[in-house]
Amino acid sequence: MFPSSQGPVLPWVYGVATSDAEVEIRQNGQPVYRTMVQTGDFVLRNIKLFDKSGSITMTVRESDGSIIYYDVPWSRLDNILDKNMWKYDISFGKFMSSERMEESNPIFFQGGAGYGLTAQSSLFWWRVDIAKLL
Repeated sequence: MFPSSQGPVLPWVYGVATSDAEVEIRQNGQPVYRTMVQTGDFVLRNIKLFDKSGSITMTVRESDGSIIYYDVPWSRLDNILDKNMWKYDISFGKFMSSERMEESNPIFFQGGAGYGLTAQSSLFWWRVDIAKLL
């Protein structure tokens, strides 16, 4: 489990404002981000969210009082890590077969690591070793 500071991130969302406007992002009805944008196209990047999927609501409040709502569906794959983030796991033990009771049961090791190269790509490495002790 990761700390909330390393929770899911919406890489980017874009929109258009017809005047200087306030933009608010909500997920499950809860506000997660608010900023002011200038007239024209805008892109909001790296917005921290609560959940890994669902939809977010983007509200654009124009300076003339008009309000535009956008419903933005999104999903994040569990195996994509944030940029420069590491994830690893290690397990080891002794294999015990219920069918054959041997004095020398093999020991196993399994380990893996992942690293977030960018916000859209990650690199993973896994290894499994089994050794029979004499």
